[in-house]
Amino acid sequence: MSIIESAFLKNQKKNPNDHIDNNAQNRKRRKHRTGSQTLTNQFAIRDDIATMSQRREFTKDEYQERGLISKYLDDSKLMNEYRNLRTKLLAEKTSANFIAMVTSVTPDFDPTLVTVNIASTFALDEGKTSIVINANVSSTQANDIFETETETETEAGTETKLGLVDVLISENVSIDEIIYETPINRLRYIPIGRNPESSAEYFSDIRMKKTMENILSRYSERYLFLNAPSIANSADTRILLEVCDKVLLVVPYGKCTEDNIRQAVLAIGSDKLAGIILEEF
Repeated sequence: MSIIESAFLKNQKKNPNDHIDNNAQNRKRRKHRTGSQTLTNQFAIRDDIATMSQRREFTKDEYQERGLISKYLDDSKLMNEYRNLRTKLLAEKTSANFIAMVTSVTPDFDPTLVTVNIASTFALDEGKTSIVINANVSSTQANDIFETETETETEAGTETKLGLVDVLISENVSIDEIIYETPINRLRYIPIGRNPESSAEYFSDIRMKKTMENILSRYSERYLFLNAPSIANSADTRILLEVCDKVLLVVPYGKCTEDNIRQAVLAIGSDKLAGIILEEF
């Protein structure tokens, strides 16, 4: 309805059909208020994320040495590929945020760097925050990338830092105790923890699902990325399929057969497979 038409209707005497136009106007006003509230919420979320603590950030050289996606990246093609992947994941989401698992076709390839780079791409957006969760017992690469000290000194001696498995085992361990700051803005990290040998048992527990929901709910623009072992032979990874929304399958170039890929895709299922990433080519 144009401004002229609206002005004309306002000056007319009311008739029995006026309620139709009034209802339409009310719907428009409600829609406007809802849109304003949504915009206000977005600004509030952005402000909350902006206040996240950040003791230090990697330098340009440190980002490059680790092969990380960052604002300093000179390889525009690689950057665009990760941004396109981010766009695809966001376009397919069915809720405010999601949990994505990253796994490999073959057991001898660690997808950690891919996981970190996807999470980093999300964190480049000042209105979003991401968390890398290491659910791979045999991988310590994320600790090295983030320079996370895996041990801490206590009165009893040296102890491994708390992580994912610990919060699943004990109700006395809080979520806050297992989330660690990283030198990447808006990106946090959860290591595997002290009792990784118990992972398969606890990943299937209802507490795992509740823990993931708890972490997601802290920010509506928070995205979780589970770094998992190969789907080929890991019970942990197949169990984790139940708690994730989407899966990204990493295919190391020249290190697997078409049948390996086919079997991995079947194990994941078409409803959760968000994409296949060809790595090391």
